[in-house]
Amino acid sequence: MRLIHSREFPLLISILLISPTAAFASYSAIALLPPGGTMSVPDDTVLPEVPVSSSTFGLLTTPQGTVPSGYVSSTFVPYLYQSGTYTALPLTGTTRTDIAATNAAGQIAGNLTNSTGQHAFFYNGTVHIADGPGQTSTVKALSAGGVVLADNITTGLAFTYAGGAATPIAVPTTTDGSIMVTTSGVAINAGGTVIGNAFNADASVEQAFWAAAGITHDLGSGETKGITSTGVISGNFVDPSGATSAFVFKPLAGTSTVIGNISAGVVESAVVAMNASGFITGTTTRLDSNASEEAGPAFLYNGSTSIALTPLDASTDADAASSPITINGNGAVLALSTSATGINLVEYSSTGAATDLGDIGSFDPSSTDAKHQFDDAGEILTTQSGHAEIIFSSGTRSDLNSLVTLPTGFTGYTLTDARFSADDSGIVATGVSGGNTVTFLLSPSFSAVPEPGTLGILVLGMLGMLRSRRRHA
Repeated sequence: MRLIHSREFPLLISILLISPTAAFASYSAIALLPPGGTMSVPDDTVLPEVPVSSSTFGLLTTPQGTVPSGYVSSTFVPYLYQSGTYTALPLTGTTRTDIAATNAAGQIAGNLTNSTGQHAFFYNGTVHIADGPGQTSTVKALSAGGVVLADNITTGLAFTYAGGAATPIAVPTTTDGSIMVTTSGVAINAGGTVIGNAFNADASVEQAFWAAAGITHDLGSGETKGITSTGVISGNFVDPSGATSAFVFKPLAGTSTVIGNISAGVVESAVVAMNASGFITGTTTRLDSNASEEAGPAFLYNGSTSIALTPLDASTDADAASSPITINGNGAVLALSTSATGINLVEYSSTGAATDLGDIGSFDPSSTDAKHQFDDAGEILTTQSGHAEIIFSSGTRSDLNSLVTLPTGFTGYTLTDARFSADDSGIVATGVSGGNTVTFLLSPSFSAVPEPGTLGILVLGMLGMLRSRRRHA
């Protein structure tokens, strides 16, 4: 069976929590609902990462009740949640506000819309509009040090905002003679180094760049994808024939490495994700027996060596393939793999060893709305609209909602979206009921792991269900 190539489908979707420790968790919850509000949602579809233990939390709420002075009654009002206290951000006169990023210092970056258009803003106790008079902009990232990276829609140039001043990021002087006219930011690290992409007049040519100390450096035709705190940059080169190759660039050393030697027959590679240590995972394309392109094995690059993440059925299927979803801080990769029965979820260790997490069941790899998280403890959280499921390493599956005790007054809510908290101490979830949406903080408690005999009964029961399902099929 062929695995759909990553270019052909977005990431797998459903709320899925996989714990290799096989601990069985239940969750208590508190509702985040500012006074006077009946709904609360974290920035449309983006849930900010927040420690459940009470740190900063950027929250948007619909003020169906008490409206802070100066706000339009039909707009979303951004609140800062901290230690049980809700503070409305002083963004009066706006018709829309989107919180795009927060950092550990409690600073916020986002976009607001008022009578003059959309503007990137920075909040550190006071709201600062990042662009200039008569300009519009959109936020791309916020550094740990409080530097905003944004794109100026009016000028066509990315810029950084810090200390009350905006600094434009100029187009790079390209090594191939291409004339770039616009820049767009991708990410900024704690040291203030920016990565992004530049484009020619009709956006038909894309050039990767990095910028620091007021100078923009060309990285060649292609795109940047990520940067670590130490400045290691990942991205994808595009050669004159249009073929893509994953690359790593180290500004301090001035060295660029094309990630190759992944597997026999591989003709292209592309970065999907990079962790804080600079470990990279991505996809490959290979030629089949008819010299046609098809998906190959995913890869893991550990800073010096490329490892092919071997599909589960590689020994029996010439078309076997794997495709990465994300990578955690320890270098373990969550991926999809073809298998003898279909497509399975697989956890690959930092050495490439595979742990089969079972078939994807009702999850839809072709869905257009997917989120995945994979924390350093090996827990995996994935969202699919309207569905929540937990899978433990023992193979037991449970609906996330069945493990959560919601607070009084919210028992009719169904959790449909979730993310790990920033400190991995719990889950930030969105619940829906009768058209209302409320954000919840879920705190886990773990019960004892079942005895081997109990696990055996569970496994036998699951096998029986599987056989029954196959007979009915």
